[in-house]
Amino acid sequence: MPVALDPENYIDFVLESDKSKPEGKRPTFVLKVLTGRDWQKLVSLSDQAAGGADSIRLVYDSVKIALVGWRNMFDPATGKDIPHNQDELDNIITPAEANELLDVIMGQRLNAGDKKKLKLPLVSGTGKSARNVRAGKSARTRRKKGRKS
Repeated sequence: MPVALDPENYIDFVLESDKSKPEGKRPTFVLKVLTGRDWQKLVSLSDQAAGGADSIRLVYDSVKIALVGWRNMFDPATGKDIPHNQDELDNIITPAEANELLDVIMGQRLNAGDKKKLKLPLVSGTGKSARNVRAGKSARTRRKKGRKS
């Protein structure tokens, strides 16, 4: 089954500022593994960024592509649980925190525990390595003998 379609393949992410809180009480964002179409949406939003308030909105919109839920989000005034609602994201986290989430989303940086949870195959293999190209010559600039450019 493709990684992005497996319902068990989610990334739990805790903001740096919340890592010192007790494990069961840490506000946690649940992110999905990005598909090709998700990446296309992210690149499109990135291309639209013009600066200012528009850029901030685009950061939040980009985070929403991968954000599928959250846990342990409580209203400080009432102590009540804040149910997941994409439209409320900018009322819950700061632009800096949205950027922290976006960094993780864009990098799909997974720690060892995340990789185990996602059951991802090992990247390294036992196949042949790419052959070396002599210094000073790249595959693009090398010409065949007897051929003029």
